[in-house]
Amino acid sequence: MIKKAGWISAAAGFLSAFTAMLLTAPQNGKKTRGQIAGAWGRIVNAPSKLNAACRGRRQKAYEFGRGHCEQLNEERLALKNEAHQEAVKSEKEL
Repeated sequence: MIKKAGWISAAAGFLSAFTAMLLTAPQNGKKTRGQIAGAWGRIVNAPSKLNAACRGRRQKAYEFGRGHCEQLNEERLALKNEAHQEAVKSEKEL
């Protein structure tokens, strides 16, 4: 019950501070509403922008890892072929 009262009082404090800020703003209401609408648009679009950025980073990391894995696989195959050639060469010498 105490936590609920805390949230209610915090919300009431925020609402009263927000109202006081709007009433004492040094600019007209149209400009203030425009700024609030712009800020609201950025807040609403932030999750989708963050999601797109994460997708791009994930794709970049995947491509980097895939390229690194392919390079390591090529090196492994080169070493395997070299070892096989040396084995064949040593068998011929015997």
